[in-house]
Amino acid sequence: MSNMERQGFEFWIRNVDLVKYKPKPTNEQPSLRNNPPPLILPEIYSSRVACICSTDGKCQGMMTPERLNILQTAFHTAKLKGLHKNITPTPKSFASELLWLLSRKPS
Repeated sequence: MSNMERQGFEFWIRNVDLVKYKPKPTNEQPSLRNNPPPLILPEIYSSRVACICSTDGKCQGMMTPERLNILQTAFHTAKLKGLHKNITPTPKSFASELLWLLSRKPS
């Protein structure tokens, strides 16, 4: 069992296919007499991601493994410097803070 699993979550590193939308040019005016404009397909690319799962095994969110490492390092550095004492309520664990971050709704 990894340290992350003991903290209340686990993550899996996977390669996923992502789609990048390509907007249509806006300067073209459709015409009934001309042929339809060419079909513009989205760009598909692969990326390595960490899928962060809660204790029930459901994926709560994804981020790059590098971003996960940056967040974990920042959390533990702040804890060692005593910065967590200035936060109310005090953060319980990296896992709980990460799951909270992933579940936040954009304002």
